[in-house]
Amino acid sequence: MEIKFNNITIDTNTFLLQQDGKPVGVEPKVFDLIVYLIENRNRVVSRDEILDHVWPSVVISDTSLSNRIKSARQVLGDEGQLQHSIRTVHGRGYQFVAEVKEINRTEQPTSEINKTLKPKRLFLILAMLAVTITIAYWYLAVRQTAQQTQPVESDQTIPTAQQSIAILPFSNTKPDKETDYLSFALANQIIGNLDYLEEFTIRPAGNIRKYTHKVLDPVEINKELKVDYILTGNYIIENSVIRLNVELINTSNNEIIWQEPIQVAYSDTFTLQDVVTTKVANGLKAKFISSNINRKEKDIPKSSLAYEYYLRSIAYPNTKQGNQLAIAMLENAIVLEPDYVQSQTQLGRRFHRLAAHDNVDMNGYRKAEDQLLKALALDNNSLRTLRYLVYLYTDMDEPIKALKMAQKTIAINPYSSSIYNSLARLYFYTGMNELAVETAEKAYKIDPKSYYNHNLGITYYSAGFYQKGVDFINEFDKDKSNVAAQQWLGMNYQRLGQNDKALEIFNNIASIKLGSHRPNYTALINIAILEENKTQGLKVLDEATHSFLTHARLLSWGGFYVHFGQQKTGLEMIRKAVEGGFYNIGEMQRNPFFDSIRDDKEFQEIFALAKRKHLAFKQAIDEAL
Repeated sequence: MEIKFNNITIDTNTFLLQQDGKPVGVEPKVFDLIVYLIENRNRVVSRDEILDHVWPSVVISDTSLSNRIKSARQVLGDEGQLQHSIRTVHGRGYQFVAEVKEINRTEQPTSEINKTLKPKRLFLILAMLAVTITIAYWYLAVRQTAQQTQPVESDQTIPTAQQSIAILPFSNTKPDKETDYLSFALANQIIGNLDYLEEFTIRPAGNIRKYTHKVLDPVEINKELKVDYILTGNYIIENSVIRLNVELINTSNNEIIWQEPIQVAYSDTFTLQDVVTTKVANGLKAKFISSNINRKEKDIPKSSLAYEYYLRSIAYPNTKQGNQLAIAMLENAIVLEPDYVQSQTQLGRRFHRLAAHDNVDMNGYRKAEDQLLKALALDNNSLRTLRYLVYLYTDMDEPIKALKMAQKTIAINPYSSSIYNSLARLYFYTGMNELAVETAEKAYKIDPKSYYNHNLGITYYSAGFYQKGVDFINEFDKDKSNVAAQQWLGMNYQRLGQNDKALEIFNNIASIKLGSHRPNYTALINIAILEENKTQGLKVLDEATHSFLTHARLLSWGGFYVHFGQQKTGLEMIRKAVEGGFYNIGEMQRNPFFDSIRDDKEFQEIFALAKRKHLAFKQAIDEAL
C-alpha cells in the first residue's frame, strides 16, 4: 500500500519513505511507528499500545519512546510545536492528524517473492537468486600468497584511511526464541562475505554482538562505532518464509544508499547473506578482490538443516557454557555436511575459545589447530580461517606458522585492519616491539576509527613508550567510550608514576562489564594495588584465574601475585606464560612487579628461556630476509 500526505509518500510494501520524491533515511522501528499511527489515525493511541505493537516483547524506556516520536516527527518535517502530522494528547498518547490519501496497489512489487507463488515460480526465482550468488562469488576471490616467511616491512605500501562499514544485528519483528538466533547470525555471515571488498574495512562481529536484541538507533550507535556506512534492518518469519528488510545508510548525511525487502523460503536462509552482500557492494560501487581462484561454491551450504545448526552456534556467547553449546551445534552441522567450510572454521574457533576458558589448555589448542586445518584444506583462502590460525598459532608458541598465515591473509586482502592487529599481537608476544608498533600503526592508518585501535596503546605500553601511549589514547578516545583504551590509558599512567590519574581511570571503568559479561579484572586488580588492599587484590586475582585466559594475562597476573606476596604462585604463572608463548623480554625487564624476584634463581631461569625463544624467532626472521 502507498500512503501520501503533505509532501511525504510511504510505501509499506518496500518500506520506503520519500519526501518530495527523494528517499529519506528512517530507522526501521521509527518507520513501523509512523505506519502504526497512520493505520490508527481515527483515534488517540496510548503509549502502552504503541509499545505493545511496535516493540512486542522488548522493554524500552519512556525516554526511548519519546525519542522515537521525535525522530518520526523529524522524518516527516514535523516538530513538537507545530504537530501538523503527529499530535501529542497529554496524558493519553498520540494521534496522526495529517490528511492521508491511500493508494492500494494490486501489482506485486518486483523485488518481492509472493508467499502464494506456485512451486514452479518459486523454483525459478530461487534459481535466479542462485545465479546472482554465483556471479557474485565469481568475483569474490583472493590473491596469490607470498611464499617467503618474513615480517611486513615498514616501507611496504599499505592502503590508508579505508572507508568503514558496520553490519548491525537484525531486529526480529516477531521475537521468538526459536528464531532470535538469526539476529546476530545473519549479520555475522554478511560481515564474513564483505571481508573480500576492496578498499573497505568491515567492523568485526565482536564489535556488534553487544547490540543483539536491543532497540537500535543507527545514529546513536554510530557515535560508538564511528563508521562511514551502517547496514541495518529487520526480519520476520511467517508461513515458512523469511523476509529481510534492509537499508544501507551513509552516516555522514543519514542518506539511504540502498533499501529493499528480500524474501525467500526459510529453508533457503543461506541465500539471504549472499544477495545482501551483492546488493551492498553494488550500492557502494565497490569491487570484490579479484583472482583466478573461483570461490563461488565455497560458502554455499547444501543442507539447510546443517546451515541452521551453524547459524544457531554463532549466536552463542563466548563463555565456557556458550562455547560448549556452540560446539554441540557445530558437530551436528558437520555430521550433516562435512564439507561446509564455515562450520569447520567455527568449530576450530570454539575449541580455541574453550581451551582459553580451561586455564589455557594446550591439548585444547591442538584440537583447535586440527579443526582449523581441516577447514583450510577445504578452502585455503578463507580469510576467517587464516585469521583464526594467526591468533591460535600465536597462543600455541608457533610464531613462524602464525607469521606465514598472517602473510597469506595480507596477500589476499591488504585492506583489513584486523589482520594487522593480529600480526601486531604476534610481535607483542614474541618481544618484537618495534615491529609490533609499526604494524599496529598500519592498522590505525587503515581504519582510524576502529574500536580495536586501543591495540596501538598496548603496543606503545609493551615497547616502553608510556607517554606516547597516553598521548595517543587521549587523542583517539576523546569521549572516553572505549573501555579497553581507557584501561590501557590507566596502565600507561601507572608506569609513568601518575598513580592518581591511573586510579581515577580504573575506578571509572571498574563497574563496566567486558565481553561475555565478565568483570573488568585488570581494573579491579590495579585499584587494589594502588589502594594497597592486598586482601581484595588476591580475591579478585583468584577469581580472574578461572576466567578467559591468555599467556599475556598469565604473565601480568603472575607479577600481581608477586606484588601481593604470593611469590610461588606468581612464578608458576610467569613460567607457564613463557613456556606457552609469551616472551616479551623488554616488558619483562621493565615490569616493576618483577623487581622483587629479579635475583631469584627460578625467575632468572624463566627469563633466560624467554630470551632464547625471542632470539630464535628474531633469527628466523633475519634469515628469511
